[in-house]
Amino acid sequence: MSTFDTVMASSTDSSATVDEEVRRLYERYQAAESDAERHQIALEMGET
Repeated sequence: MSTFDTVMASSTDSSATVDEEVRRLYERYQAAESDAERHQIALEMGET
């Protein structure tokens, strides 16, 4: 396995983790019952 392959695999792994985190935050945002709750989740989205 070349260095290039290793770098590509690790970058793919990290982006999959980010995608999962964003998806969870988005689902929480959709399920939020108040503007305050949505605002808090939006702040968390900005941190990712």
